[in-house]
Formats: sequence, C-alpha cells, structure tokens
Amino acid sequence: MTLCLLVDFFSSYAFGILLWSLYMDLHPYPNLGAFQTIYKVKMENIRPELPPTTSVAMRKLLEQCWALEAQDRPSFQEINLSLSAIIANGDWVSQDGGAKIFVD
Repeated sequence: MTLCLLVDFFSSYAFGILLWSLYMDLHPYPNLGAFQTIYKVKMENIRPELPPTTSVAMRKLLEQCWALEAQDRPSFQEINLSLSAIIANGDWVSQDGGAKIFVD
C-alpha cells in the first residue's frame, strides 16, 4: 500500500469525525481530553454515538469512515460518491427524525 493511500484512509477517519460533529453540532467526546480520546479510540475502539434518527446511508458512511482497520475505510472518492447520493436523496436522517444540518 502506498503512503498516499494510507494517508487517505487515516484522513477518512478524521473526516468521519468532522462529518459527525457537523451532523450532530456536538463535540464527539466532550468529557475526554486529547490524550484520553486518542487512547480510547485506539485501545478501546470507541466511536461517537449515532442517534436512532440517523439514516441507513449516513450511518453506513460514518461507520465505514471509522472502520477499525485503515484499509477498510473508504477513499475520498468513495466518500464523495456517498455524500452526493445522500444529498441528492435528502437522506440525512431516517423518515422519523429531524436533521441538525440542512442542505439547500
């Protein structure tokens, strides 16, 4: 695996965290300091919680970005395709929930 691909996979994890933060309008680990967060993510595999109103497509994308193994994470091309489909379908949340972010 080339360095560029490896960086892409690590960056997709960080992008998934950023996307979650924008989606939820929250800090993913408000009660943890930086070093605690790093430790728990790496050693305990913690991930931000997704509310039940999260659509299947959005949940799938975020969970793929947070895959335990870097090579199992999507590339940015794949993320772009998934986000484009989510936006085109208005599929941010399940039918019974409300979104915190809006796309015009």
